[in-house]
Amino acid sequence: MKTMHILIITVLVFSTLLYVKPIQADNENGIKIQNIQTLPTAIIIGQTFKINATLINNSTTPIFIERGSCGSPFSVTFDNHVVVRTNNVTCTLQLLVQRLDPGTKITSTSPNLDLTYVAAKNGTVNATVSFPYNVWNQTSQSNTKVNVSKPFSFIIYPKTRVPALSAHDNQAIINVALGIPDLQKWSNDWQFVSMGFMTAKNQPGNWQYAIVNLKASSNSSLIPCDNNNDWWAWVMIDRTTMKVIQATYPTMESHNCNYSTGGGPQSYGGTIQKIESPLKQFKSGIEAKDVKCGNGLSLVIKAEDNSPACIKTQTAQNLIERGWALTRLSIDGLKEIYNMGEKIGFIIDFQGVSRYCDHPDVSVLDSNQNIVWNSQDVYTMCVPPPYSPFLSGVDQSFDLNSKYGGPMIINKTGNYTVKISLDGNNIERGFTIK
Repeated sequence: MKTMHILIITVLVFSTLLYVKPIQADNENGIKIQNIQTLPTAIIIGQTFKINATLINNSTTPIFIERGSCGSPFSVTFDNHVVVRTNNVTCTLQLLVQRLDPGTKITSTSPNLDLTYVAAKNGTVNATVSFPYNVWNQTSQSNTKVNVSKPFSFIIYPKTRVPALSAHDNQAIINVALGIPDLQKWSNDWQFVSMGFMTAKNQPGNWQYAIVNLKASSNSSLIPCDNNNDWWAWVMIDRTTMKVIQATYPTMESHNCNYSTGGGPQSYGGTIQKIESPLKQFKSGIEAKDVKCGNGLSLVIKAEDNSPACIKTQTAQNLIERGWALTRLSIDGLKEIYNMGEKIGFIIDFQGVSRYCDHPDVSVLDSNQNIVWNSQDVYTMCVPPPYSPFLSGVDQSFDLNSKYGGPMIINKTGNYTVKISLDGNNIERGFTIK
């Protein structure tokens, strides 16, 4: 069995027989650096940050990585965009040596306690990770000290304020929100309340999305709101394309006062049909997953007999955690083998309880645990608690090709793993590219 050992040496020298070899490029002699990442992913000027890196031993002999009690196993050099500060800390004269056997790897973080990396200037940062290690040289009967390095780059973003729009641009965004046909079918009295902004993923300086809040008076709609409260709607708009990305608003099928739900195909009428009990619906031939619940209630499926139940939203998640209600996450349509360049798509099926704004996160990793594909973010308007209810996710399906960036294409042979997470549920499936 391949193992990694950590030795504690209370002196500052690893060996008296030490030969120092010049710095070598990454992946020479089978030693390579991979998966260099910044923490956080998006860095804004003035922030402190860290670097993650993985060292892989693909050679035929063990190597030994050293570090001090306060230091990191690897160092990072930066250009003038980053300031490296030395911290005033007390460290023991203790040297930690970690053995890395052939075929194994370690992931470490820099800096540790001794240094701090500060983003000092916005722009593209050119940096280099250096991993020193020792290897026993049988020919010279001495330890050879080697320093493997790899360059990388990342971006430091400037501090930006929320954009100040002209009256014309502000009204143009509002008009896009008010122009949603189904929104106007509910009420012709929608009024602008406020506007917020959201940045694009990992782009703190790019305020790409505008979020428009609207409200309509109770008596202006098809159905009056309880206690004469207002109806509300939230609309997200891409400021570049001026198209609606996501909208939530009341519909005949889903509506509650003081917060918005729904936003899909609707059927309209003057009254709301009476909803029968879940058991009566089930016995009439309606499938459990299609049973309707009244306002404030969520549909769950009992784990013991797969029958439906409508329960208060605040208790739905507790029942799942106790095993009373059924929850399941599965993948449908993923093959075991694909040809290189072949389109890969599948369906994610979820049974359980989730908030209506939740979507699965999908990533694909290669055999070295490097991420080669990530699903696209789905920007969904979520109403903050306590108004956002738990809704049934029974047999809810998510098509990778519809809004998550699929189908994926991988142009390299090898073994891969799909990892999916949704509402605390996780699943993994492997496949091969030949």
